[in-house]
Amino acid sequence: MSRFDNKQITDDDIGSCIDHIYDEIVSIIDACACETVPQTRKGFYRFWWDESLNLLKEAAVKANNIWIAAGKPKQGEIFVNRTFYAYNIVGKYAKDRNY
Repeated sequence: MSRFDNKQITDDDIGSCIDHIYDEIVSIIDACACETVPQTRKGFYRFWWDESLNLLKEAAVKANNIWIAAGKPKQGEIFVNRTFYAYNIVGKYAKDRNY
């Protein structure tokens, strides 16, 4: 005969039961998420991104690295050639236009 037959249920028994049910629910939700939710980083599916934006991004990264190596000048040729902002503007434009 179990202790539940005599209705001798303690607060610890109830807490353990609730914890077990909670753990089972979380486990099921986690398993479902793993099966159905894509595991990609934010912005992975950028359908509007194309090769021209890849080239612009490469140029922006290179220009930005040169700008940093030069001590982040606020004026001059290195500052002017820095295409980081142009890359952002074009990227946002393409995204907004569903390019």
